[in-house]
Amino acid sequence: RNATIRHLPVGSVITAQGESIYTHAFIISHGRCSVRYEGIQSATLVEGEYFGESAFLSSDGVRVADVRAETPVRLVCIPADTMRRIISDDRQLRNRLLKIVRIRTELQACAPFAELPVRVLNIMSAHAEEISVEAGSLESYIDNGQAWFVILDGTVEIENPGDEAEDVRRYGKHEVVGPQISWPADSVPVRVEAMTPVKLVNLAGSMLPRLLARSPHIRHYLALAGDTYAAHDERARLK
Repeated sequence: RNATIRHLPVGSVITAQGESIYTHAFIISHGRCSVRYEGIQSATLVEGEYFGESAFLSSDGVRVADVRAETPVRLVCIPADTMRRIISDDRQLRNRLLKIVRIRTELQACAPFAELPVRVLNIMSAHAEEISVEAGSLESYIDNGQAWFVILDGTVEIENPGDEAEDVRRYGKHEVVGPQISWPADSVPVRVEAMTPVKLVNLAGSMLPRLLARSPHIRHYLALAGDTYAAHDERARLK
């Protein structure tokens, strides 16, 4: 009801990382914007996607990224007081948005997911689960070898069938554990173990299997990630 429409030309800086003067959250009704974090492009936003909500959810109220118009854009601008009122009045909505922003930020730091559209990351984040696990077996979280985890903290060790001792692989912060990357897609690992207490994002319920089946785009990036990890392991074995 209190939203306004803005038309901006190519190259317009809509939000700047680190700024604490924030007046609106935004929905793109036409055009395309780029998102840059620490000077590196981390996402592209298109029609129907939104941004700027993170500043209203964080404790310090600071913009977390630069957003710039890649094309002429038309934005729906939601005033700060309206956004705060919506978030304040609906605790369930606030918690859901906080979770989506938190997990989406972690996924964007992971090679397989960094280039996925924000709308896909939002869907994955909404259906993902944050878990903390003490050191020990993670087998109870593996469903026929198809579970996917993003490691937020700690170390996970994977042993596959036929692995020699020197072939056992370790994964750490912002690395992904799952088929195609940590084990062949048609097999089940012999051992998946947390070597330290770990914090994980569990993507098993995140619609990722469905998205993989439907989207060549996602399969492409995961295949690239798998090739990258495989090449890394091969180089390590040759040393």
